[in-house]
Amino acid sequence: MVMTGHSLGGGLAKIHGAKYNISAVTFSSPGIFYTGRKYGITPEMHRYTTTIQPDMDVVPTIDRQAGTIYRLRCTLGLINCHNLLNTVCALYRTCGDSIRPALKTLCK
Repeated sequence: MVMTGHSLGGGLAKIHGAKYNISAVTFSSPGIFYTGRKYGITPEMHRYTTTIQPDMDVVPTIDRQAGTIYRLRCTLGLINCHNLLNTVCALYRTCGDSIRPALKTLCK
């Protein structure tokens, strides 16, 4: 099982993933380093979390990030870098995906 989420939903996925030892992969989510203390999350528990963080997105700068952080290049501005479709398209351009050619239509 892998928990996932975008923005605030990603922050919640990271809290639950860290607390219950479930992998969490999130997009543009706030950090939970300090907030997690309230929920009994220790620094070692962050090993279950991965954050995809676009460069100019301001939301991931809320609280401190912990766990694995994959920084993604984005030069579209604060609001557009937070947009999940733009993040998916940037990942597609960076990593490619021959299984999902429909992404080519969405990500022009």
